[in-house]
Amino acid sequence: MSRVQRFWETDPDAVMWKYGTELEKAKPDQAMMIWEEMTRNGVKQDKTAVNIYLKVLSKANDRKYLQEIERVKRLYNVN
Repeated sequence: MSRVQRFWETDPDAVMWKYGTELEKAKPDQAMMIWEEMTRNGVKQDKTAVNIYLKVLSKANDRKYLQEIERVKRLYNVN
């Protein structure tokens, strides 16, 4: 494993940047999968990541996404 690869996989800021970029470009269903992957990999979501996630989910009108928005808002105390 190269030093660059270790950096991208271990540095918390680099990991958040990678996932944040993926979240911004994702559709709501893809964003949910990315969010689950972040949680599964132990990535601690910060306020910026939460806001990006909520923004992407709010693009959809499906009940599933609206419920996820409410769940995340409660979990992270977002108004």
